[in-house]
Amino acid sequence: MILDHRLALGSPEIDALRERLFGGWEMNWVGYNSAADIVLPEAGDRQKPNFAFLMYPCAFTSAGQPDCLNPPQFQYEITSREVTS
Repeated sequence: MILDHRLALGSPEIDALRERLFGGWEMNWVGYNSAADIVLPEAGDRQKPNFAFLMYPCAFTSAGQPDCLNPPQFQYEITSREVTS
C-alpha cells in the first residue's frame, strides 16, 4: 500500500489500514509448508530431497539436485492449456 500509492508510513490511510488489518487476515497470503521427510514421485530412495521449504520448484537431474535459488543453473517455464473432455 505504501509503495503502490506512494504514501508516508505515518499517513492517515496507512494508520487506518493498520487498525483494520491488525490481527486479521489480509486474504492475499500463501502459507508454505516445510518438511524433511517428503518423498517425490519416482525419486524413490535414489535421491532424497534437499530443501527446507516448498516455496520454489524442485528438480532432480542425472547430475543431482540443482539449486532452485540459482537462476542461471535452474530455469523452468510454466505453461497451461485448456483440457476438454
